[in-house]
Amino acid sequence: MKKKLFDVLKILFFALIIVVIWAFLEYRSGISKPVDEDGQAKVFTVEPGDGVKKIAADLAAEGLIRSGFYFEAYIRNNDLAQRLQAGSYELSPAMNIKQIAEVMSEGRVVKNERQIKIIEGWNNKQIAEYLEKEGLFSKEEFLAAVRDKSRYIKDYDFLAEIPESYDMEGYLFPDTYSIYRDASVDDVIRKMLDNFDRQVGV
Repeated sequence: MKKKLFDVLKILFFALIIVVIWAFLEYRSGISKPVDEDGQAKVFTVEPGDGVKKIAADLAAEGLIRSGFYFEAYIRNNDLAQRLQAGSYELSPAMNIKQIAEVMSEGRVVKNERQIKIIEGWNNKQIAEYLEKEGLFSKEEFLAAVRDKSRYIKDYDFLAEIPESYDMEGYLFPDTYSIYRDASVDDVIRKMLDNFDRQVGV
C-alpha cells in the first residue's frame, strides 16, 4: 500500500514539474514572440489614469500583443506598473511584449503634437472657422459640439449656469494649446473648458 501511494505521489510530482516547465516556456514564448513580424506600426495612446489591465486589453484589441494576460504578468513580475507613462507611442505587431513595455516605461512617446492658438475675443463661429482652416475638423462639427452642453455638463459644473438656449460662448478659454494631431473635437473643447476652470476658478 505504501509503495503504491509513493508511486502515485511520484507521478503527481513529475506531472507538476512538467506543468511548471510548460507554463514557464509558454510565458517566455508569450512575452518574446511578436504577433506578426511583418506587421505595420500604428500609434497607440495610453491615457492618464489607465491601469495595467486596461492597457493590456487595449493592446490586445489593437492586435499589438497576443494576450493581455502575458503583458500584465510581465509588467507585474518586473515591477513596471508605476513606470508606464501616458502618451502616444508608435508600436508594431512586430514588437514583442518586452519591447513594448520598454517603450512605455521609458516614455518614448511619438512627437505627434501640434499647437493651435485661440485668440481672445473670438466667438465660437470664429474658433470653428479657424479650426477648420487648420485641418482639424469641420466648422459644422465644432459648432454642433459646443451647442450640445449635455456632452460636457457632468464634468464641468459651471456649464449648468448657462441657459438652455445658449451654447458655450465665452467658456472656451483663449490660449495656445498643444494637441495631438488626431485630436477629436471633444478633446479640443475639453482642453479649453479645463483651462477655463483653472483660470477662472469657477
